Parts: sequence; C-alpha cells; structure tokens
Amino acid sequence: MKGINLIPLFACLFLGVTAQCPSTIKAPCSCKSTRYEPVSIHCDRADSLESVLRALSNPPQFIDSLTISNTPIEELPAGLFAGVSIRHLTFQNNGLRSIQKGAFSGNLVDSIEELEIRTNMLETIPEEGLSELKSLDSLIITDNNIQNISALTFLKYYSRTRLQKLDLSANKISYIPAEGLLGLENLHTLILDKNMFTTIPTEALENVQTLEDLSLSINKISVIETKALPLRNLKSLGLEVNQIEMINPNVFRETPELLYLYLSNNRFSVIDPKMFLHIEKLKVLAMSYNVGLRMIPFNAFQYTPSLIRLEMTDCSIGTVEEGAFRKTPKIQVISLARNKLKRIGKLLLNTLTYAQSLDFKQNEIVTVDDYAFCKLEMLQKLDLSSNKLQSLPANVFFEAPEKAFKTSLKVLYLNDNLWKCDEKILWLINWLNQNPAIKITSPDTTLQTRCTSPSDVSGVPLRHAGSMIHIPPPPIMPKEHITNNNIAPMTKRGEEEFEEQAISVVNPLGTIFIIIAIVLLFLLIAISLIFLTYYFVRRRERKKMPPSVTSSEQDNYAVDPSVVSGLASIYGSTNMLNCDARSARLPRFQPYDNNDPALYAQSSNWWF
Repeated sequence: MKGINLIPLFACLFLGVTAQCPSTIKAPCSCKSTRYEPVSIHCDRADSLESVLRALSNPPQFIDSLTISNTPIEELPAGLFAGVSIRHLTFQNNGLRSIQKGAFSGNLVDSIEELEIRTNMLETIPEEGLSELKSLDSLIITDNNIQNISALTFLKYYSRTRLQKLDLSANKISYIPAEGLLGLENLHTLILDKNMFTTIPTEALENVQTLEDLSLSINKISVIETKALPLRNLKSLGLEVNQIEMINPNVFRETPELLYLYLSNNRFSVIDPKMFLHIEKLKVLAMSYNVGLRMIPFNAFQYTPSLIRLEMTDCSIGTVEEGAFRKTPKIQVISLARNKLKRIGKLLLNTLTYAQSLDFKQNEIVTVDDYAFCKLEMLQKLDLSSNKLQSLPANVFFEAPEKAFKTSLKVLYLNDNLWKCDEKILWLINWLNQNPAIKITSPDTTLQTRCTSPSDVSGVPLRHAGSMIHIPPPPIMPKEHITNNNIAPMTKRGEEEFEEQAISVVNPLGTIFIIIAIVLLFLLIAISLIFLTYYFVRRRERKKMPPSVTSSEQDNYAVDPSVVSGLASIYGSTNMLNCDARSARLPRFQPYDNNDPALYAQSSNWWF
C-alpha cells in the first residue's frame, strides 16, 4: 500500500520539533493554539493520506490534537505514526473500514489518551491496533455500521483497566452478550444512543459495576424489567426518545445513587409518585415532550426532596395542583414552557425559596394570583412571554412595597401578551422604570414588549406607556345633589335595604349594652312606682284611723316580730318592713264594718 512507503517520510517530518504551532504547516492542514490544546492540527478535505503527510512539514513532536476529516482512508497501515506523540486523535468521515495491527506503534502506544472514529464504515469494534494502546481513557466509535459486540472483545485491550468512556452511539447494535463488556474494570460512561435496542442489556451491565453514566436514548425500548439496572453506582440514566409508558418503582431499587434521570420524548400519560420511591437523591428530572401528560398531581414529587432542576416542556399540562412542589424545597430551575397552563396560583410556588429560573413561556396563562412569586427571593429569571396576560396584581412579586427595591430579578420576559395598559398596570410600568436593568423582551423576538389595549396606547412599548395612561378621578357627589330636594322617594324595598344596612352597622357588643340599659331603666321605673304607691296608701290610712283606738286594739294590728325578722333576711333591712299598728298599717289588716257606708265610697286597692 502507498501509505506504507511513506513511513520514512512521515517520520522525518516529525523530527526537529517545537512546542508551538509551526509556520511550515500547509493547506489543507491548519494549526491553532487554545488554552487546553496548545497545538491543535486539523486537516480537512485532503485528496489522500499522502496529501496530509506532505502538508505537515516539520510539525512539533507532541501534538495535543490531530483531526483528519473528509479525507479518503480505507485502512490505517502499520507504523504510520511512528516518531510522533499525539494525545487526541480523530478520524471523521474517511470511509475507514479496517485498522492494521501496529497502526499505532511507536510513541502513540503510550501517548494516545482519546481516540475518535466518527462517521466511518467499521462493522465491528477493532481488536487489532486498538488493543495495543496502553493509555486510552476514551474510545468513541460513533456513526459506523457496527451491529454486534463480540464476547471478550475488551478483555484483550491493554487499556481495559484504564478506559473510562466508551461511546458506541449511532450504530446498529441491538444486543450485547453477557461477556461483551467484560474486562472494562474502570468504565464510568457508556453511551449506546441511537441504536436498535428494545430492552436494556442487563447481563452485560452486570460486568461494569463501576458505571456511573448510562445512556440508551433514541432506541426502541418500551418495557424496563424490574431488575434491568443492577448498577449500584449509577448516577445518570438517559432513556430519552423511546417508547416507555411507565416505570415500575422497583426498577430503581438497585440504583440508589441516581442523580440525573432523562425520560423526555416517551409515552408517559401520568406521573406516578412511586416511580421515584428509591431515588430520593435525584437532582435533575427531564420529562419533556411526553404529550400524554396533562396534569402534575400534588404528590408527584413527594419522594424527590433533593430535586434541583425539573424540565417538563412541550407536554399537554393544563393543571399543576397546589402542593406539587411542596416536597422539593431545593429546586432552582423549573421549565414548563409550551404547555396549556391557564393560571399560576398563589400557593403553587410559595415554598421554593431557592428558585432561580422559572419558564412558563408559550402557555395559555390568563391569570397570575397576587403574591404568586413573592416568596421567591432568589429568583433571577422569569419567562411569562407568549401567554394571554392582560395585567399583573400589584403584590405578585413582593409582600410589601418596601421590598420592591430589593428584587433579585434580572430577566422578566413579558413580550407577546395582551397587556391592557390602564391604571391597574401602572405599578408594573413604574417598577420596571425604577429597575431599568431588568430585561423584559426575550432575544428570540424583534418586537418590544408592548401594550395591546386600550386603543390610544396600543403598540406603545410597555416601559413608555406610563405617561399616557389616564387615571380616572375618584367619584365625588356634586354640590347641587346635596341641596336639591329633588330626591327620588324611597321605595319600600329601599327602606328595607336601609334598615338592613343600619342593623349591620351596629356593633354586636354595643347591642348587648343597649339591651342591658333598657332592662335596668324599666326595673328602676317599676321600683319607683311601687314605693310611691306604698307611700300614698300609708298616708291615707293614717288619716282614716279613729283617735279612740285603744292600745289593745292597736296590738291586734301589730305584725309578729318573727315575721319582720324573716322578711328582713330576704330584703336586707327591717326598716322597709316596720309596719306595726303604731307606725303604719296595711289597709287589708284593718277591720271594717259591712254596714259602714264609707266602705263603698273607698277605691279598691287590688294590687295589695
């Protein structure tokens, strides 16, 4: 092969090197220096591998990164890169089908840490050539034609105890045998996206217990078996773009350290709280593009107290029950964009004291309750754009006016709403003008946030509408209405309403005092009448007594002292009952003669 004859030439080109990009490198190759890669060479659209070698004249001995793209290379020959050290080597879109044994001999055996073979035509994972590398940390073979992974493939790799990342995405793999990953004793990341898996390769995963990041997105997985994830150290799981409708709670029983869960673009229609029962350390949950989701129940996240980020965009969510975020006090980011929400309630977000970013754009929100965001003292970004809002209540962001000047908000997107610029929204305009640093128009639109109504301010930018808003004066009764006697007569219904209003004004405690006063007044009047009557009756009896009444007869009118004493114990004094014959006699105790004509002339004292 021609490439083999060029080995001495290529080796000579790399002698006499420098530590920076050399000026002798020619097209189609170029070199640039970055902070992390002082020497980064990219050769693109060369005619052949020989053209690449000729373009590299006196390159540095150590190359941080070398990329050869869009250049036809069907096979990598042995000894091609002898005499040079490369840390990161990439082949992209070369039509590569095979790699010969010894292709990375020489310094490359120890220097290559990252190898990428992207968009090529490999049908199996290479054993020849790659197995010789001793310092390989990351192996990326994506967008090839690999259908199967042979058993014990990686057991032959010198770097099997060092390899941490294996990316086999965008191939045609549907199955991995139990021994397919055997030997990868230090593997942390396994990416199997965009393949043809219908189930999780559980048996193969049992041999990589060090795995922390597993991604099986863009496959055809519909069911996850209960014990499909025997990975005690797993921290991140990607299952996006599959056909999953539900996940049994026991699936995560053996992944207690899971922190990141990506379930977007599946077929979930409900959120079962028990699904997260065994992953209470979860910090990030992504469930966007599940169009069957219509509601977030109040207990949806009761088992995820450590949740920091929630992404549920592009679903059909019309209701988020109050209390849904009560068990997630640490949450910082919530994205509910492009759903069907109509209202943000007062109690929905009041427990999220650490929230920094809330995204509600492109919903159908008509109402935001007063005090809805007042507890979010760390909120920096709030997106309410592209909704149906006409106004916002005065205390939506702060409990008291003095807190209006302590806002942490930096972004408040309000564009593409139906703002009614009247006196009810004047507080918002004034507040925005007092905080000019707050951005109110999102960068994905060219139009400023504007008023929609009334017609005289329609189209006016919201921040400029304050001086144009007409504030109606408070209603004042004209003077002539006070002096004019042409007052409409009060109807019977009006009298009843007036009486009801008058009664409702009376204080209940005052009513009690009035009743007590009336009762005491009547009691005082009754006692006074009794004493007056008693006084006049005694006077009349004294005048009618005959002067010849003897002492014996007077004794007949005397009241027994025991009776007086008994009555005194009741009334508290004997003076009131001093009614013996010598001082006063009651008329009914006086003897009378039935034939006395004066008897019939006296009035009848029936109350004694």
